[in-house]
Amino acid sequence: MISRLLLGWLLVVPLVAEDTLDLQARLGTVTPDQQLREDGWYVWGGSPIRGEDGRHYLFYARWPAGMKGRPEGESTLFKDMRGWLKYSEIAAAVSDSPAGPYRPLGTVLKGSGEPERWDHLNAHNPHVRRFDGKVYLYHVATRPVEHPDEWMSLADGQRTGVVVADSVADLVAGRFTRLDAPLIAPDGKHTFCRAVNPSVTLGRDGKYLLMFKARSAPTGGHMIHWVAVADGPAGPFTLAGPALTDARYSAEDPYFWYDARRDRYYAIVKDFARKTRELTPQFGALALVTSEKGWADWKPAGHRLVSLREFRKPDGTFQKLANLERPQLLFDASGEPGVLFAAAAVRDPFQGHLSFNIHIPLVAPATGGLESEIVRGKPTLRMTSEGDAIRLEVHDPKGIGAVRLRPGQGGWPGALRLRLHLGGLESLQVKSGDTALRWSVSSTPPHRIRVSRLPEGKEVPVAPGDALRDSLRIVRHDASRPETIPLTDGFFDVEIPKELIDDPELPLVLEWIDFYR
Repeated sequence: MISRLLLGWLLVVPLVAEDTLDLQARLGTVTPDQQLREDGWYVWGGSPIRGEDGRHYLFYARWPAGMKGRPEGESTLFKDMRGWLKYSEIAAAVSDSPAGPYRPLGTVLKGSGEPERWDHLNAHNPHVRRFDGKVYLYHVATRPVEHPDEWMSLADGQRTGVVVADSVADLVAGRFTRLDAPLIAPDGKHTFCRAVNPSVTLGRDGKYLLMFKARSAPTGGHMIHWVAVADGPAGPFTLAGPALTDARYSAEDPYFWYDARRDRYYAIVKDFARKTRELTPQFGALALVTSEKGWADWKPAGHRLVSLREFRKPDGTFQKLANLERPQLLFDASGEPGVLFAAAAVRDPFQGHLSFNIHIPLVAPATGGLESEIVRGKPTLRMTSEGDAIRLEVHDPKGIGAVRLRPGQGGWPGALRLRLHLGGLESLQVKSGDTALRWSVSSTPPHRIRVSRLPEGKEVPVAPGDALRDSLRIVRHDASRPETIPLTDGFFDVEIPKELIDDPELPLVLEWIDFYR
């Protein structure tokens, strides 16, 4: 029998506005060929497009490291990473494969160099799209405004604009038209200071929607996003309504699109909220937000975590990142996201460490049909396959939660491994039918691990020598650091015993508490 979802795919018929997109479950591995680096350059924010020749092109921002390329006497304020505000340019690279390797082709766009123009300095944060047979390279540029602080005079002079070419080949060759004015600027009523980081989509009604970042107050405030609308991809754009304006959803770097199959709008953003974790469990992680209208009703998506600041390598280990920003997508032939592009840095780029781009293939989730249902709290879950095993990672800033797992048609996996990113673990209870186990780690040194069975609700510690005593480990990213709780640089790793996942008819319920209140 053909499922409703498959039938919708075959007939290309939009379904009801269903919030089903789960990008995090589809993240593939990243090889060295799926990273774009250039010696002596900060590489930032690649936006992909398929060329007329069938190859794939990536338009990305870059600027020289150190003080290279700066005029004599230039302030060290614009050294290294901070050079983007004056010296960023947009370059192009090409690949025969969607995820790379990409070969740099050289500079495509710089600031005009004309002091009276809106795009006097730099060309930054590219976003390339094809509409009505033409290619539009949206970007940010800077013309200084009056401000007593040199940095802020440039930062608040940023605006969003576009260059238009007849083809990708023409864009790469520099044959394009610059517009004389920006597409959008802060209106001083709803949006303030700057209008940056553009992302444009064709809406369900045939209008073009532009999402951009601004500030919430004349003195700065927090980061906000608004949506503007136009009849054509080059404007003129007028404000339509807010997207993310609540401080709880402070974010930046939107990638915005209309998902015709699910009949709703989505945007991937970088979580910039410092006091709350409404979008993701980690500052700087990538989040998915959604809207049915396109403005005014934006909220975290059902599967709101796209990626933590990390990527998975082919050997199954994770490379931790200081930065993961500027998400962009390349869609496959069926209209589904095929590759996620992002800017990355392993070490703080503001300390002189170079950044680079990563290209993450989005693959069909291989979870053996394991289904999850959150029954308490707001944890973020991530499942990855490891051979015939499944690893479930749990991030829960609140520290108290529960989830119910069920096997799909293929039954339970060969092994189930749990990775709990919690500050403590005063209780983890796992139950299947009448069988229940509890793990706990004392919050005071020497942080003893205790494992118990719970027959008829009574706690019975396992005997010495029982293999269950070795089923929980405390793992630290830096093994040289002392073992302390709250755990700030690691996780609790638990191998779920086979006796709890041997019956395909029974769900598995996991409940955890980091610290008793």
